Amino acid sequence: MEREIWCGGQALRDDETRLIFVRHGQSLGNLHGLFLGHTDLDLSETGYEQAELVCRYISEHFSVDKIYASDLMRAHHTVLPLAKTLGKDIELNQNFREIFAGEWEGKSFSEIPELYKESFGVWKRQIGLAVCDGGESVKHLCERVARATADVATKNLGKTVCIGSHATPIRTLACAWKDILLEKMHELPFPCNASISCAIYRNGAFSRCECYNYDDYLGALHTTIHSDGHSEHASGK
Repeated sequence: MEREIWCGGQALRDDETRLIFVRHGQSLGNLHGLFLGHTDLDLSETGYEQAELVCRYISEHFSVDKIYASDLMRAHHTVLPLAKTLGKDIELNQNFREIFAGEWEGKSFSEIPELYKESFGVWKRQIGLAVCDGGESVKHLCERVARATADVATKNLGKTVCIGSHATPIRTLACAWKDILLEKMHELPFPCNASISCAIYRNGAFSRCECYNYDDYLGALHTTIHSDGHSEHASGK
């Protein structure tokens, strides 16, 4: 499935909220092939460079009113340059965290399939139905992130907000934006590190998706990690 190209957003109405989700930059977990979940490792050197680029892009193209983020370092630190540029605080919210991976936490992507062949097989083939052993299901993750997003949106009508989060939360939200059933979530591409996904919230629901998984501003610093832990860089974009 080809990645979508950002085509710009329409003017925002007073009863709408623009939600700009930013997937965290490359983390130390991404770099070393680890499934982090709630494990709190920071960005890599590349991740910090990506954070500067995505925040520069957002500050140049949007008027951001509020900034939120998962309280995990890799997400919080990705939007920190934007907060510094705009002179705004970041409101941290645990509900924007990545999935709680239970027994998978901190393990390598080479180790997990050997220990949890059946359950991790579901993660790779049909992620929307997956449940981490001893941890959270994607369905539960979807519900908590959707509630947090609705709360932020209703508190910020007529405004543009930026939210630093993680791949699986953003991917579940995109299912709602694009009217895709959660069990079909695997049909959506995995969000790249420091990519932007943007949607409009209106009257208690998402009214339109403006872009998903856009990261052309990263150029040679493009990186992504797939559901099986496979790493892809700009040369393989």
